Formats: sequence, C-alpha cells, structure tokens
Amino acid sequence: MRSRFPVVLLALLLWVACSGESSLRDTGDGGDGGNSPGGSGGGKAPRCGDGRLDPGEACDGAEFGSATCESEGYDGGKLACLHACGRISTRGCFRAERCDNAEDDDLDGRVDCADDDCAGISPCPRCGDGVADLDEACDGKDLRANSCESLGFDAGELRCDATCGFDTSSCVRYEHCGNGIDDDENGAVDCADDACFDTAACPRCGDLRVNGQEECDGPDLGQASCASRGFASGQLACTSSCTFDESLCTRPEACTNALDDDRDGLVDCDDPDCESEFSCPVCGNGVVQLGEECDGPPSSSCVTLGFDTGSISCDASCRLDLTECRDFACGDGVAEGLERCDDGNEQTGDGCTPACELEGDVCAAPATLAWDPAQEAWTWSADLTRYFFDYPSACGYSGYSSDVVVSFAPPANGRYYATVDGAFDAVLWASGHPCASGSLVCADDGAAGEGETIELDLAAGETTFFFVAETAGSSNAGPFVLRVGEAICGNGRLEGLEQCDDGNTAPADGCDGQCRFEGDSCADAFGLNAYGSYASWNDLPFTIGPANRVAAGPMWAWAASTELFQPNYSSSGQFGPTPGADGVARFIAPADGTYVFSLYATWDAMLFVWGGACGPGASTEVTGYGLDGWTPPPGYASQMALVNVQLAAGEEIFLVVDGYSGATGDFWLLAATAGVCGDGQPTMDERCDDGNLSPGDGCSPTCEHENVEVEPNGSFASAGPLAVGSYGYGSLDLFDVADLWSFTAEAGETYEIATTHTAPLNFDCSRGAPDTRLRLLDASGALLAENDDVDGSTPCSRIEWTAPASGIYFVEATLSAFHPLVIDSYPLSAGSNAYLLSIRPVVP
Repeated sequence: MRSRFPVVLLALLLWVACSGESSLRDTGDGGDGGNSPGGSGGGKAPRCGDGRLDPGEACDGAEFGSATCESEGYDGGKLACLHACGRISTRGCFRAERCDNAEDDDLDGRVDCADDDCAGISPCPRCGDGVADLDEACDGKDLRANSCESLGFDAGELRCDATCGFDTSSCVRYEHCGNGIDDDENGAVDCADDACFDTAACPRCGDLRVNGQEECDGPDLGQASCASRGFASGQLACTSSCTFDESLCTRPEACTNALDDDRDGLVDCDDPDCESEFSCPVCGNGVVQLGEECDGPPSSSCVTLGFDTGSISCDASCRLDLTECRDFACGDGVAEGLERCDDGNEQTGDGCTPACELEGDVCAAPATLAWDPAQEAWTWSADLTRYFFDYPSACGYSGYSSDVVVSFAPPANGRYYATVDGAFDAVLWASGHPCASGSLVCADDGAAGEGETIELDLAAGETTFFFVAETAGSSNAGPFVLRVGEAICGNGRLEGLEQCDDGNTAPADGCDGQCRFEGDSCADAFGLNAYGSYASWNDLPFTIGPANRVAAGPMWAWAASTELFQPNYSSSGQFGPTPGADGVARFIAPADGTYVFSLYATWDAMLFVWGGACGPGASTEVTGYGLDGWTPPPGYASQMALVNVQLAAGEEIFLVVDGYSGATGDFWLLAATAGVCGDGQPTMDERCDDGNLSPGDGCSPTCEHENVEVEPNGSFASAGPLAVGSYGYGSLDLFDVADLWSFTAEAGETYEIATTHTAPLNFDCSRGAPDTRLRLLDASGALLAENDDVDGSTPCSRIEWTAPASGIYFVEATLSAFHPLVIDSYPLSAGSNAYLLSIRPVVP
C-alpha cells in the first residue's frame, strides 16, 4: 500500500487548527508541582528536556507516560512534546481508512471503497486480482464459467477486458442461409453472403449447373440453341450473369421490320440482301431511306431550322412537320428566351415593362413601392436571383452580384428609413437624381440574414432611388422585402436606426430626443443627477450586495448594461487589451467636496473619470480598476472599482464604465459624498471610523486600520502586539489557520477579549463576521480560557478574564471548526474571514 503520510498530515493539521476540542494535556494535581518560583516541591528541580516525566510535565522528550497515538484514538504515528513540556501534540498521529463504516477516517476526502487505500480489501473488490466478485462480470481468466457459446455466439474465444467486462471481439457467428438475418454481421444476408454459395438453399451462378431462375450456367445451356431461340443459325452462349448470349445467332434480313436481322450493321432496304425486295424503301421502319426527310423522331429541331422555339415531328409520309415551330413574341403571356417577364400586356408599373424586362432591373425601369397600412410603410418584395448585375455598390465594389432599383417619392418632408430583410448578406444604398449618379447613404454592416437599414432626410416629392444587392463573396441571394417608412422619434415604435423609442423626446429618461440610448457616448451621457438622490443603501432601486457600508450623504445611482452601447472610448491611462462596449454618465457636483464613485459588476469592469472635456486625456482623468477577489454571497456583484474625486459646486465630470479585454454586462454605478473621518459612521471610502481622531486605538486619524496583522504570526515569538483599549485587524484563510496576538495585563484587572466586525466595537456580527474561536494562553502556553460563540445567535467570540498576575499574555484567534474557508478581501462582505480583535478593561 502506498504511503498516505503527506495527505494525512495535512488533514491532521487542518483538524488540529479547526477542532473545537483542546489538545492540551494536564497531568498535574491542580498545583504548580513546585515548578513556580514560589513553589516548595523540594529536591532537585524538574527540568524540561531531561527526558524524565516530572510532576507538572505533560511530557518530556520521548517520554509521554502511558500516552500513545493509539491511546489518543489514532491508528499509529508518533506523539510530540510542545510548549515547555506542557503540551502533547498529536500532529504526528494518523488514522487509517476503514472500508465499511461510511466515514472518511484518513480525512483525504474519500470514503470506504472510493478511497484507493481500500482497493482489493474486503468488502471492496479490485478489478485485476484474477477473481470475479461482486458486480464484476469477469476478472482475468475467471469468466464465471461463461463462453462465447453461452453468450449467444456460434464459436470463438471469450476474454475479459481491463475493466472486468466481457471482451467478445473474438467470438463469431455463422451465417444461417434462409432466415433473413445477417447472422455474421458482414453486411450480406442469406444467399447474398458468400458463405451461402453452393448450398442447397442458395444456387450460384458460375457453378456450371443451371439452378433456380438461371437461363444457363457456363456450358450448361439446357436444351436451348440459336434455332430454339428463333434464329436461323449461329452459336448460342451464356453470359457471366447466367443469361443467354445471342450475339452469335443470326437471321436472314427481313427488309421490312426495321431490324438488322442478319447483324451486318445494315437495316432493311439499306442491306444489299434487300436490293431485290419490291418493298424498299419503307416509311415507318425507323430508317431514313432514299428520298425520305425523316422516319421516326427527326434529328433536327425548330431551333436548328431557324425558329426561336417549338417542337418538330415526322408525318406519316416521312416528311418534316414544322407547324409547331414559332418565334418569341413579347406580350403573349409566356416569358420565353431572353424575355425577363411576359404579363400579356404592354402596361407599365405592374412589374413587367412593354419590352418584357423586369421593372427594378435597371434605372430606366425602376420598381415602385406599395403602401402597407399594417406596417405603416411602403413595401416591395422580389427575388434577387431574377435580376442582372448593373450597378456597383456605393459601399465599395460588391462583385458581379444581382441588383435591383426602386424609386420612391415621399409625400412629405421628413426623415425616412429603408430596410431590406432577406436570408442573404445584403447591401442597401440610396441615390438621388439622376439614378445611380452617386450615393446618398449606404449600409453593408450586417451578416447574412441580419438585413440592412439606412436613414436619410427627404423633401416632399423628391425622387430617390433605393438599390438592393448582394455583398461580394456571397452566393445565396434569394427573396427579400424592401420596406420604406418615415422615422418618427417619440411615437413609441422602433423604426429605422432608432435604438429606443419611449413615446417622447424628453431627455434624462434613458432614451434621448433622437431615440438613442442615453449613456452611449459623451454627447448623450446618462444624467446621474436627473433622477434624484437616495438617502441610504436600502432606498436604492436595486440590490448589489450586503448593506455593510453607509453613505455620508445623498447617493445617486445608475443601473444599466454595456451591451446596449458601442465601444466608443478607451482611457489614456488604461493598461491591457482594447476595452469592450462602454457606457457614459454625467455628474454635476451639487456642492464643494469629495465624492466617491463606486462601480459594481459581475464581470471584469473598469471605471475612469473625465473632466468637462469628456474624452481621453481630459485634464481631470482618474482611473479606478476592478478589485478582483471580492467574494460576496451568490447573486451579488463580484467586482468593484472605487474612485474619489474632489469637485467644486457645479463642476461637471463624466464617468465611463468599460470592460477589460472586451468584457460586457450589467453594472451598477453609485455616486455619494465622501465620509467624514471621526464621525463614527464608516462609509464606502473608510476602512474604519471609531468616532474620534485619536491615534493608537486601532483606527487612525485618517480612518485606516492601525494594528494590521503581519504574517507569519502563528507563534509566541511572532505574535502581533496589541495595546489594551485598542483593537487589531486580521484575517484567516486556508493557509493561515491561527493568529496570535500579545498584550500586557495587570494583576487583578478584568479584561474583555472579543472579536467583532465593525468599529466602533459594538459586537455587530450580523453582516459578514467570520465564526471565530478565541483561546487565552499564558507565556508557557497553558490554556487559561476559551470561547467559540458569545451566544447561540452570533458567531463572534468573547472572553471575560481577570489577570492572576501582571505580565504578557497571548490570544489565539482561529476559525470555528464549522466555518467555511474563504479568501479574505476588502471591502468586508458576507463570507469574508476578516475580523477585529478588541482587548479592553472591564469598568466596574
């Protein structure tokens, strides 16, 4: 069995760090055993490290008394002696996996038979041990008395594969000739299978015997001969498919049956054998003879004889009948030859010109639009494949693709749109008068099936020509619909190139007076002040995370998605790939002061600020980048960027929300006045606020944490010093299982030692505080007091303790055994492992 010591050791370390049970052992009688400076034990003073177990010592070197790993509930390993012979450590002990108790004994994350340690151990079978047991079909040569025949095959050798399943690749089945089944699975059934040839059920062509439906087989012709087959002479043979070969049989030329009876290549009257026949030539024998123009289907056609179309025939006198041959005629209702159409009339405006050309094919005969009241637009539908290439696209050379042209005269002045919809990759452009003289506007942006839309301002009665073609390189032109209508912003209906239409042209409501999304660019930035302000997080119209921070004053908010906007801007100070789509908000400071702008998103978002010039390089540009690693509860924003800007009353700035490496998605942008350090209200831009500006109490005069843990701090020598009456800021994660803090106590004084989440320290653990466990130790490592939870409703820990003597003491902070390990980050959020540790005297 392979060694599991590293895995077990890691599991034991985590267990020891997180277990709610004390691993300290006290073998004394409650006194100090004469080891304290004032003791009266008498005799030679005990000394830790002399290898003897003296009174007051839990262990000494390799001496542990009767204690072993096994007595401590483990399966093996070595004990260790720690903390000046005052503590036995079981870190070197391990447990072995038991394979039938449904528990993860060795703490490697795998239970019973799922653990590799149990492979091949009862009750866990192991494939490859040569014994087929439990749910194994076989194992090695143990086939459980099975064979190819017992599994339904006819023969072969059954084997066992590497997964202890049957390998039937060497088993075979025979073809049974007559059951209609492909038994041997070679694709041929019954007599079609070579295995059935020459069997009683399957006669075979080529076995030199006439069987079944065979006319002959090799030399076996039965009783047949050329004479019996109606010939005068010759040699009858048999083909390879067992049918008669009459090629060597001959007859005399009959002269009137249109057959080459004697097989000399000449038919009837063309055969010299018929020269003396009075019946030659013969009309109707299928052979053009002597003065006949035809005999049977003519070899010529109406077209070869100079007509446009028609059908030619041969009459009963073997003369050509040309009565069905004719030339094309425009207006006869049949589109033929070079006619593009033929509607049976010479009217215009009905889709077909008097010259049988398609209206819409060229500028000389453009198509016209018809009013569709249901769509409130003029429409025209056609099939692009019916038209020729006449005009190159104004968007650039489009290749030799078909194109159509439509004329339109608007009834009134206004802005009009034209949209083409079809399954192909279309090009749409407009030209003034004269037709195709130049482009007014052109669109070739959408892919196949997406259509194209253009807009332009037109005067009443002004003739405009719209062209539809296929993009160069495309080859799937087909039906399409061209729709032209008036683009009226504010009518509540999306038309043309409008991004939105909310039924009005009022600004600051998300859709501007040109029906574009507000926030797409500096020109139509979203008015952050336009919707009023909010007094607190609870008043916001959306939820972005736990309300563990407050605003110092009014808050302004904008919730949107960058997927609505175009990628217009990039910060001049930004690093990394080109950003994605961006949104722009305008903010006007209502008063002098510092303002905090915080961006929340579930994707990798960035925030940067421009001055009134609104553009890269603006003089007041400040950039805020995403804070990766913030881990809020599920459903809340997972990225945050924070920017502080000093503004004067009435000063205008622009806030640009962008995506790193093209990222896009929903976002929430908040603006608020900066907090006032010392007012006791920690705001979004303050890490702490204890209500004063005094230094040395854990929160600095600039509202930053003063006593921040420095790793490593898991031993007495590296413990972080903490003044009584102050607090320290620390965090715990998978790689930092315990923090040690030191403080100086005075004899007889009572102290409160506690963890909390907020400052001032009011033991508010309801929003994101970690579930901590505190242990108070003296300088020798002896446990003086401990606490896991203050009460049943809070995960914070608190110890109230009176110092027996003046000196240095230590506080060990760990996560409770049931607290999930989450990487710490700032700002604090639900699920974070950041904590505040307070040590302060208890005032009577």
